[in-house]
Amino acid sequence: MGTVHKSIIHKLIVFSIYIILSVIITYPAILNIRTAYIGNGSDPELFMWFIKWVQYAIGHFQDPLISRHILFPDGVNLMWNSSIILPALILSPLTKFFGAIFSYNIIVIGALCLSAFTAYIATLRFVNSHSASFFSGLIYGFSPYMIAQSMGHPHVTLAFIPPLLVWLGYDILVSRKIGMWKSGTILGVLLFCQLLLGEEMLASEIIISMVAVAVICIVDRQDLKQHFVSVLKVILIGIPLFLVLSLPFLYMQFAGSARPIGLLQPQNVFVTDLLNFIIPGPFQLMKTVITSNIVSKFTGNASEWDGYISIPFLLIIFYTIKRWYEDKNVKFLAYMILVSALLSLGPYLHVNGHITKIPLPWILFESLPLLEHLLPGRIALYVILFSGITIAIFISKVSKQEKILKFTAYAVFTVGLFCIIPVFLVSPYPVQKPSIPAFFKNSSIQHYIPENSNVFVVPVSRGAEGTAMLWQIYSDMWFKMPEGFAINRYGFGPMPSLFIKTVDSIQKNGVSPQMDHGSKAEIYGYLKYYDIRYIIVGPTKNIQNIVSFFTSILGKGPSMANGVYLWMIDPSALKQGYFISGDKYSTYYKDMDWIGRQIEITTYNTIVTIEISGKWRHNGIPMNINVCSKDFLSGEKIFGRSYTMTDATNISLELHRNTWTQITANRTWVPDKYIHNGDRRKLSVLFEVKSIQDENRK
Repeated sequence: MGTVHKSIIHKLIVFSIYIILSVIITYPAILNIRTAYIGNGSDPELFMWFIKWVQYAIGHFQDPLISRHILFPDGVNLMWNSSIILPALILSPLTKFFGAIFSYNIIVIGALCLSAFTAYIATLRFVNSHSASFFSGLIYGFSPYMIAQSMGHPHVTLAFIPPLLVWLGYDILVSRKIGMWKSGTILGVLLFCQLLLGEEMLASEIIISMVAVAVICIVDRQDLKQHFVSVLKVILIGIPLFLVLSLPFLYMQFAGSARPIGLLQPQNVFVTDLLNFIIPGPFQLMKTVITSNIVSKFTGNASEWDGYISIPFLLIIFYTIKRWYEDKNVKFLAYMILVSALLSLGPYLHVNGHITKIPLPWILFESLPLLEHLLPGRIALYVILFSGITIAIFISKVSKQEKILKFTAYAVFTVGLFCIIPVFLVSPYPVQKPSIPAFFKNSSIQHYIPENSNVFVVPVSRGAEGTAMLWQIYSDMWFKMPEGFAINRYGFGPMPSLFIKTVDSIQKNGVSPQMDHGSKAEIYGYLKYYDIRYIIVGPTKNIQNIVSFFTSILGKGPSMANGVYLWMIDPSALKQGYFISGDKYSTYYKDMDWIGRQIEITTYNTIVTIEISGKWRHNGIPMNINVCSKDFLSGEKIFGRSYTMTDATNISLELHRNTWTQITANRTWVPDKYIHNGDRRKLSVLFEVKSIQDENRK
């Protein structure tokens, strides 16, 4: 049998072992692969929704990158979300016939074995040993990072591109076997694929690649200088190819609708605690009560405590670097592990959950456009990748040493391997089996609601709640919702409103608040603004209190329909109301809210009086406010006015019935620049609704 055939057989055997391990670790998901999903929390529901939307959009000739089925009417821009477009597209036939839960489970299971296999392939560039490379893939693909993130973040567990970039980079910079044109083409395609897998990882790959080039300049400057032109040619082929392929997607992201405003995640929270490198997280078999108490102090959450390498593996890495430092590969890996680890620590050092004032290299990136959204703790993935390759070099080299040294080395390695074993090898992996009301299954909903109707569903999808989105998936996207758990201009949920706040409060606390005239007007305005035609209340906490609230507001009781409460709404029967949309932000000052760049106030059969105040502006520079009011029935302009706002300015405006009024500021200010409180919202002036048809709002 030829060498090539043996190599192929080795690879097939290794990949098969990784697949078997992936299935074993995620057991018992395989038993209910169509009805129960791997992981916990609400993040899996969000990813299943993205998977379903891509399949639905393609089948109905709609835009797969923009959806208005949630967060209606603004919708959601999938390019600003971790929407795993590529696997959703590839698996769309399976999603059509077997469901989004099935496709999601395939992605989670496949992510582990595929990431492990590409790490194995990349390691073969550094060591001529299939067994050593196998363990490198094992350490990477089934690492504490991958196991923790598999709870609900497939966009970062589909981590097979980083090893392939290492494999390609080794060829471009060292072996040069593939050739300039092929290397450039592969580079462009890999980057494009990563864009459609997860942009966060694409950004981190670019950072790590820049670090790798800098390290090579240190380790082997002469060789890089000698082949600089050929390396540059590969880059000049790959990057333009990537941009050409990515242009439609990037255009939709930066020029399309439903773009978010501000930071997507808080900074200096999701970082690697210094102790995390040696203390196992909650998903390792080696965890104890003591270690669990330690990691519980870390900032972030359990799925982001990903930096665990273990003391035995750290000892192996240190020994390998010290013993074979003159080896260019070892020297390169040493620098990459060090820099990746430093970057994963975030902008300031965290030790045992305590945030110190010691600045770290990531502080250089946290204020840069786009890079400010990255979670530095996830760069621990590269620490694990380079550590696995280093450990593979160790295994390969000690295999040629004396028996005593070899035995000792293998013993330490075995202990290290045991340290990172996930707890799910001996206890079941978290699997959720959602309860879906019959109303949403088997086309039942079609007998009650016309297609594409605007429906408000309880439990409300916002923040970390996605149950209604899962019900929408089962209905085959039959209806639209003003709600949604996805990144949009208002954060991770719908535009803040009294209506959603009230329903949310009743669901959590079981108490219906007293509704005065102004509050009811705002709720009726919400229903009119979003053109809500149906309200559905499904199984949820404090359901009877919620049903009583809607019955009181709507003046009629619901009908029962296959396990849900259903109201049909006649918009013409709703009483007078108003609704405020746009850049509105809460504050604790009296009953006033902040205006951002612009808000719109829509009145329905009522007169609304508002007050605008220049109070609390920290820069002291006058600000111009433009107010334009139109009759939304006739389109006739009612008035247009401009005001110069100072700290002492207070303006009272009366907005006529059935009008649409736009209030726009000529500029905004960011509180964090003046009082350093971490508030990075773009604000202008304060405003308050004072009265509705001469009845005091309060």
